[in-house]
Amino acid sequence: MSPTRTTRATRTHTLVDLYVPARLGPAEALQKRAAEVGLDAIVVVAEEAFELPNAEAMAAISPDGPRVLTATMVSGPGYRFIVFLPPGHEVNLESIEATGDARLVQAAVAELGGLALAVAPRQAQGGEVARATPQLAPEPKPVIVLAKAGSHLGRDLDLEDAAIAERPIYGASGPFAQLEDVGHYATLLPVDAKDGDLALFGQRIVQAIAKARGFAVELVPKRSQRPALPDPREGRNDEQDDGQRKRRRRRGKGKGPASEG
Repeated sequence: MSPTRTTRATRTHTLVDLYVPARLGPAEALQKRAAEVGLDAIVVVAEEAFELPNAEAMAAISPDGPRVLTATMVSGPGYRFIVFLPPGHEVNLESIEATGDARLVQAAVAELGGLALAVAPRQAQGGEVARATPQLAPEPKPVIVLAKAGSHLGRDLDLEDAAIAERPIYGASGPFAQLEDVGHYATLLPVDAKDGDLALFGQRIVQAIAKARGFAVELVPKRSQRPALPDPREGRNDEQDDGQRKRRRRRGKGKGPASEG
């Protein structure tokens, strides 16, 4: 009898939140929240340059928890991008933002070997919704549409724009999220969450986005974590209702009330 050969199952997908605002807390706390909701990785996005986690903050992150990547957000009239740049690249993003054109921003980032991923293009920070269809570059094709909070109308328009342009839809907490929102929307990418060091992992995430791999995921809480539904009988006077039901008499078909005499 030949010995049984066993193979170790390898998880080749990563559930990643591509936009966790850095303003929500230190990287260590964001990693803890990601672990609580079952994410494999998060991208901590600095909306201002000073928000990027420093070396000390990154050193406090647990090597056994979800992986933590960083990126920077740039925005202008009718566009918002997460900018991923190769390690060691220091770029004046304000000069890129100053172009004021979505396609030029994406082209400038691409020339640096990076990637600019569109995020809720129709939605402005103050809740306003852009009327014009955003003019995005053909590549990369994906766009983050499913995000927490923001404008429902803006999200509907973003969904419609993505469908018309045949762009894959990604999910993330997004620019309007609070800490409790982390883990509601995410993106499943075909990248092994535990393979390679952090720099190599980050490169593979960017490559998967550039190739338009993966899709948005909405994470539903476990049944035990869902809020209890209200009792439909709550507030009813059941004893009185029972008495009324007992006093009701059912009339037979075609029979009216009995006549006197």
